[in-house]
Amino acid sequence: MPQLLASKCLFFNFLLFSGPKCTYITIVLHHGGECRTEPIAHYVGGSVVKIDYVVAKQLNLNSLKNSTIEYFGEPLGMKRYYILMNNSFMVMNTDEDVKVWVVKHSPLREMVVFIEDGEDLGKSVFDSSKVKGKGKSISHLVDEDDFDLDDERQMIDGDSLGRKDDGDRQVEMDNSNLDDFTDSDYNIDEESESENDDVLFEKNVDDNRIIAEHSESSKSSEESDGVLCYDNNRDFNENKDSDGEQNELSYPIFNPDVTFEPEFVLGMIFSTRDEFKKAVQSYAIKTKRSIKFTKTAPTRVYAKCSDDDCGWKAHLIKVDGEESFQIRQYEGRHTCVAAYRVKNLKSTWLSEKFIKKFVADPKRRVSGFRQDVIDELEIDVTKEQAYRARRLALKKLQGNPSEQFSKLWDYAEELKRSNPDSTVIVGSVEDDNGLSRFSNFYVCLDAVKKGFKAGCRPIIGVDGCHLKGPHKGILLTAVSVDANNSLYPIAWAVVTTESKDTWEWFLICLKHDLEIYRAYEYTFMSDKQKGLIQAFAEVFPDSPHRFCVRHLHGNFKSAGFKGLAYKQALWRAANASTIADWKEKMLELKELNEVAWKWLDDKPANQWSKSHFSEHPKCDMLLNNVCESFNSSILPAREMPILTMLEWIREWLMVRFQYNRDVASVKWKRRICPRIKRILEKHAENSVTCRPIKADDIHYQIRCTDGSQYCVNLEEHTCSCRLWELSGIPCNHAISAIIHQRGDMEEYVSKWYTVDTYRKSYASTIKGINGSALWSETFYIPPLPPNMGRGKGRHARARRNEPDEPKVKTKKSGRGRKPTKLKRRQVTVTCTTCGYEGHNSISCGRDNPMRKKRSTSNKNEGDIEAIAEANEEHISVVNPLRRMDNQRLTLLPPMPLTQETTSEVCEPCGFPTQQSQVEQVSNQIRVPGPSLWDQLQQSKKSRVQIGGPSTSSGKKFINLSSLQKQGRFKK
Repeated sequence: MPQLLASKCLFFNFLLFSGPKCTYITIVLHHGGECRTEPIAHYVGGSVVKIDYVVAKQLNLNSLKNSTIEYFGEPLGMKRYYILMNNSFMVMNTDEDVKVWVVKHSPLREMVVFIEDGEDLGKSVFDSSKVKGKGKSISHLVDEDDFDLDDERQMIDGDSLGRKDDGDRQVEMDNSNLDDFTDSDYNIDEESESENDDVLFEKNVDDNRIIAEHSESSKSSEESDGVLCYDNNRDFNENKDSDGEQNELSYPIFNPDVTFEPEFVLGMIFSTRDEFKKAVQSYAIKTKRSIKFTKTAPTRVYAKCSDDDCGWKAHLIKVDGEESFQIRQYEGRHTCVAAYRVKNLKSTWLSEKFIKKFVADPKRRVSGFRQDVIDELEIDVTKEQAYRARRLALKKLQGNPSEQFSKLWDYAEELKRSNPDSTVIVGSVEDDNGLSRFSNFYVCLDAVKKGFKAGCRPIIGVDGCHLKGPHKGILLTAVSVDANNSLYPIAWAVVTTESKDTWEWFLICLKHDLEIYRAYEYTFMSDKQKGLIQAFAEVFPDSPHRFCVRHLHGNFKSAGFKGLAYKQALWRAANASTIADWKEKMLELKELNEVAWKWLDDKPANQWSKSHFSEHPKCDMLLNNVCESFNSSILPAREMPILTMLEWIREWLMVRFQYNRDVASVKWKRRICPRIKRILEKHAENSVTCRPIKADDIHYQIRCTDGSQYCVNLEEHTCSCRLWELSGIPCNHAISAIIHQRGDMEEYVSKWYTVDTYRKSYASTIKGINGSALWSETFYIPPLPPNMGRGKGRHARARRNEPDEPKVKTKKSGRGRKPTKLKRRQVTVTCTTCGYEGHNSISCGRDNPMRKKRSTSNKNEGDIEAIAEANEEHISVVNPLRRMDNQRLTLLPPMPLTQETTSEVCEPCGFPTQQSQVEQVSNQIRVPGPSLWDQLQQSKKSRVQIGGPSTSSGKKFINLSSLQKQGRFKK
């Protein structure tokens, strides 16, 4: 017999067999509770026992009594056995009553018996005046003509329904009746007769059906009993202990899954104090009333409403001899009013309650999150609480950044296990204390390597971007282009710094993974990162190397050649596809500015101009946009800790591979990819300006409307403009010849752009990995985080725009009107007080050792040359920032000047009062007015303006009277 199933006020409706007359039934015994009739007939309290595979013909009242003794371990005493029929309890007094139920209700295949103790009969509400059938046998409800009791009786005196055998309940079965049994859902063959009940149960019971019926019966039992069942997973409702002794009536158990929607009842059991305190916090927020803890001790916790006039309170006491706590006193009625501000609301509670909002959107704005919380909870949430809640939620989702470094070895092994032949390298170095610290992490998946070799052109862009996570660092990437001219990431690595050594290590790993033996066939493109050129010279000395023209133009501007004319001249020279055209464009730049021409001519043309590019890679890119696009795609990951970031990139690439594979297989039906098709259509539109002159079926002469003339060879796929050879896509000259030949333009496109090539690139699969709990533990020494951390304060996330770069957002003036005036573009800030660059007069007093002295190349010599009249007693100083008259203010130093004297700042004027004579030249102030002393005497003013802004009135003044009293002023 299967093991007994016990649960509080619950029973499983096992539908074991079906038929006109059931040979085997299930007995459900409810014991230890009492029968009630209001509002409906139901049984409250106690425990339940199920007994399966009971022979129906052998069932009698005596066997029920013996089973009660066997399963509940109590003497018989006075007990009543009831059956619930037609919403009424019917008593079973004799064996005939049991047989009547078996014959009348055998299709139910389950007999539910409610046992009531004799000592409780006097207290029960169950009496003849309230319950129909009380005191009568149920046999009178069935006509005797329906069956013959004598023929059906088979009593088993002194034996119970089942007996214990090695911990399992077993029952004797009438094998003679199995031949006549037929069931449409569950059939037991003759071989099953020799099997025990456990085997029969496992073979013939549908688990899914049991679970479903259990859920329905649980729901109905909870509704009928009126008892809240807080945890169905924890079996705290057993009334018998290991010794078979009866325990007290069980209490409701608090379910941690409803922590944010708690309901308290007297006697509720909690596993820990913190569980109770968190539930009280959620209850306070739910009811919008502040609750305080008046006592917190290891054995008790007292909670009370913050309003002294309110009677709500809950006392939690530790249960003796157990690791559990129970509510011993509870007053659940509030007499105070709800409040908009609840003191129990904390950022930790908000982060746990609303963590799902950040799972889907980690970049969620705090303002929107705060408003959502206010709308849902209808209480006040401060901006600081919302900020802290978001930070805690993200920390919980992403984990401890420092601990992730200790799992890098395990992550590397898991990647190599799920994606065999992938290259994953973890690097570490020893610090000054001999500890192993993280230095680099390299990833190149096997599916990516195979796809690059099968369907990507031999051009690779490399770039590095800064990480904005907790430990910063640099992310080095290598990206190629697929047949649709889209980015194709190859490898990525995390390093602590960007230098020649890190780039050289990355390029060596890349060379080994891609098996680059003939380096001259591969073209690389970069942005001239720090140490990259030297690394290429060491690893790929024979490979062509292109530079991004956009970054070249940035250096062009930094050299002083700014403006649209210089930009257009540079791009015309870069887009020139022939050497003759390139020379012509360079001459135009020389006519514009010979210095600019000299600067650009010093740069090797094979690094930035199409006219000198190799035709082998079939790619005429001038920009390193593939790397920039990849860095932009992984922008959310760059703010995450290292392990979360690496896994985010792998998942993103895995989804991208699958999506591209499905799109190419289902939607793309043409020979070439969609982007190449659009380029071809654009060239076809431009071919109207070309006039083809046929020489034969292969050779054409093309004359354009601008006077240029080119030759096209359709067999060799060449044009004298070199655009067809550089890109592999027919130019407008070639298309004019193809149209004249009545050929298909797509047939003349290089095989690098076909859909078949595209499918080869994404044919391999990037497989997923298990969670961190299932990773194999490695025995390598886990590296510590690098000694690089983020500083305090709010960190900048947006890219810093260049001075001439337009803003993304334009602020409108007025009501919907477009701005009519551009703001002045200010590159450098100059202080009007001291004349140094990099700060203004408000921050002039701050210690800034990185100040740059303002350029004076365009100032008059009289304004920049200090005028000093120094002697042994005084010095005269003038202000070089304002053009004033020659009236001077003389300041007497408090002590003779020496070379060793240190500088101090005078509070009234802000200039040094003690200085060496070498520094006298740089501190001169001019004071306005032809007769300063006379003006002061006439107006009786004690201060005059000497120039420079002030925080109060926009002017800066010097108190001359105070200087005169100090003996430091003379006319």
